[in-house]
Amino acid sequence: MLQIWPVRRARPYADKMRPRRPIVTGQRVLDGLFPCAQGATCALPGAFGCGKTGLSQALAKYSNSDVVVYVGCGERGNEMAELLRDFPKLRVEVDEASESIMKRSVLVANASNMPVAAREASIYTGVSIAEYFRDQGQNVALLADSTSRWAEALREISGRLGEMPADQGYPAYLNTRLANFYERAGRVRCRGSPRREGSVSIVGVVSPPGGDMADPVTSATLGVVQTYWALDKKLAERKHFPAINWSLSYSKSIEPLTHYYDANFPEFVELRRKILEMLQQEHELEKLTQIIGPTSLSEPEKLLLAVVRMLTEDFLQQNAQSSQDRFCPFYKTLGMMRNFVRFYELGLRAIETRQGGGGGDDDEPAMTWARIRTKLADTIDRLAIMKYLCPVHDGERVIAEELRKLTRGIEKAFEDI
Repeated sequence: MLQIWPVRRARPYADKMRPRRPIVTGQRVLDGLFPCAQGATCALPGAFGCGKTGLSQALAKYSNSDVVVYVGCGERGNEMAELLRDFPKLRVEVDEASESIMKRSVLVANASNMPVAAREASIYTGVSIAEYFRDQGQNVALLADSTSRWAEALREISGRLGEMPADQGYPAYLNTRLANFYERAGRVRCRGSPRREGSVSIVGVVSPPGGDMADPVTSATLGVVQTYWALDKKLAERKHFPAINWSLSYSKSIEPLTHYYDANFPEFVELRRKILEMLQQEHELEKLTQIIGPTSLSEPEKLLLAVVRMLTEDFLQQNAQSSQDRFCPFYKTLGMMRNFVRFYELGLRAIETRQGGGGGDDDEPAMTWARIRTKLADTIDRLAIMKYLCPVHDGERVIAEELRKLTRGIEKAFEDI
């Protein structure tokens, strides 16, 4: 069973292909708005305290990958000890059988008190292990936490070798090393027989000093990855987790995944587009609201702000300590997206079609957000508690039916208003 391979050299394959399936992370903001394909690359940058390690551990626990390789590069020893304590207790469904997460996980432990040369080699060790399982026809997720400490090891080794330093003391070949590392991701047809296809997805955690996104490591990483999950310090300070900034994050994986979504979830791409538009419009309205006050806004704008507030609190935010909400399967994410969008569309239609003559005052629209909020209070409460539908106890059939029932309830409520 022993195979000897130079870890700094990529393992060969027969052919490289386009990604075709997404990684399901269990985090609504990622699966619903910024999906990452199996075989793609992703950057997860953020300042200290933004939840980078917690989010990467959540991906290791709940993603739909066959094998997870977690590389703790320069991590604190207590974080690696937490993984070793938690993983044996967690279970995952594989072929309708429950198994321990440890059976699909490989941990490469490189604590911060270990030698610098070991830290520099740990990233390559992790990606070589991922390629080993990829060559067996598995879909592998490599979580590198963090590539910034790996780059610091490169800087220290380069300094000891007497090489000419570049920006902030990093070696001039930093960009090349990062690009070569992320290049080893991808979906491939493996060599040999029987015919096999496997993939390596790389999620690189970046820890820019002081949260400076102009840091050389962060800038070089953003130049080569396809998905960017930006963590926001302000959201983390407001206890909004995962602290993904939806205004800065993006995903280039939507285009190759469109065929998959159209075949399996035809409404998803359009729902995602509408929610991103709502979030963008709310971001533009935010400054105007601070100047003129919320009472001076039009009724459609008030409705938009209210629905985006519900989206922010009840969809984009998840509680990792809650058994109902720490993991959200994609069917539940899609159902929640449908209900929020449907509520906004019907509310907007009601306001636009029933203006004037609403109480004897032609200057005030007959239908206002205040009236919708009063008449549909029960429906709004049901929107808020969608996230508490438990996938473990209720199952897909029950949750999907409850979400469809809520959709019909929203439509009926606006007919009766």
